[in-house]
Amino acid sequence: RAGRWAPRRCDPRNTAPAHLCRAWPRNCPRFHNAGFRSRNRLPRGAASPLIVIFVTVFVDLIGFGIIIPLLPFYAESFGANALQVGLLAASFSLMQFLFAPVWGRLSDRLGRRPIILIGLFGSFLSYLIFGLARSLTVLFLARLAAGIAGANIPPAQAFIADTTTHEN
Repeated sequence: RAGRWAPRRCDPRNTAPAHLCRAWPRNCPRFHNAGFRSRNRLPRGAASPLIVIFVTVFVDLIGFGIIIPLLPFYAESFGANALQVGLLAASFSLMQFLFAPVWGRLSDRLGRRPIILIGLFGSFLSYLIFGLARSLTVLFLARLAAGIAGANIPPAQAFIADTTTHEN
């Protein structure tokens, strides 16, 4: 069948990344030959890659939520007023909102795993700096860095979409 509504098939000799194929994934021989279907069949005792992603997202969300009850007391110990405490709390979400598309685009270019690992390492460093801070300025910088590093939820969602099958 020819025409606009005909099923598309991609050329297996095409050198473009498989996810950019217009026929992806249903009619693409590279999808079926690339081993994507076999990713869900893991050897016994092997951990699912989705568990790592779920733990990553869980750590990001816990990192945001666990600090909220302590944030006012911690910031006030450095002489912060109510407005500064509010800005400190909002700075994390603002950075996450601004940098989520950036991390998503970078994960398309560099790969999902490196971006997710960079985000986890950045979260670790920012929370360490936050805990060891000696001034309100360092608290703000650590909170901004935590928001930037914690914006790796879109790459995690893209990883889940890449590793699951059409049936799931």
